[in-house]
Amino acid sequence: MNYLVINKLGRESIDLMYAVNNVSVGIREALKLPKLKKDKEIFTQLKILYNEVNSIDHPYTVEQINMKDIQKVENIRLQAFELLKKYLNYHS
Repeated sequence: MNYLVINKLGRESIDLMYAVNNVSVGIREALKLPKLKKDKEIFTQLKILYNEVNSIDHPYTVEQINMKDIQKVENIRLQAFELLKKYLNYHS
């Protein structure tokens, strides 16, 4: 992404893009854990969350920023965290 595009986007849309990318990468890395793959229920739920977070459109203008998208990313992050916490509590 070039500097001109970043200037037009504004801080809020860049924050949303980083949030989506960070949550997506975090879930993807968790899905790679060999022991987690054996827990089919949690693995499936994380896979659904991964698909949900990747379905959120990145805004290209400030007008396209949707507070519902920001809230959705935060909810997905919290759900993924709770699933991983549940997994770690069962397997520790």
